[in-house]
Amino acid sequence: MSMRRLRERLAARRNDPLALHLSQASAVSMSVRISGLVLAFISHLILSRTLGASNYGHYVIALGWAMVLVIPARLGLDNSALRFATIYREERRYGDFRGLIGFSLVAMGAMATLIGSILLLAKGVGVKALRPVDWSMLVGMVMLIAGSAVLGWFSALIRTANRIFAA
Repeated sequence: MSMRRLRERLAARRNDPLALHLSQASAVSMSVRISGLVLAFISHLILSRTLGASNYGHYVIALGWAMVLVIPARLGLDNSALRFATIYREERRYGDFRGLIGFSLVAMGAMATLIGSILLLAKGVGVKALRPVDWSMLVGMVMLIAGSAVLGWFSALIRTANRIFAA
């Protein structure tokens, strides 16, 4: 493609309201994600200096397991919220919308409780993979799983209301 043709296509996109909206929304989304990554990097740097190598290693193991176990704790309900909440809002089916919220919270709470119970039981039995994680860190990990599952689902719910930055 020639440079002249590329300039013409870009000039045509500048006047397109949809292209303008998408580019602005993409820029906001990208800047929020980059800011989050920078903050995560800084917090990990501070934690590693504060906790020391051994304790930071235990923290990272617990955090890694928690982030893996958040996925089944969500039960895919974050994706369902993206799809169904939008439909329920547009069609003004507020009873169905409230039902989606109630069902999702109960289901994710039950699944997070089940995962947490299994983890606590596995630690009590002496599963080798959980030996580096002490009891207080394990309890924190269980709470992190439930909180992260609900937070990720809530973020998807907020995106359905076109509040991308808030999500």
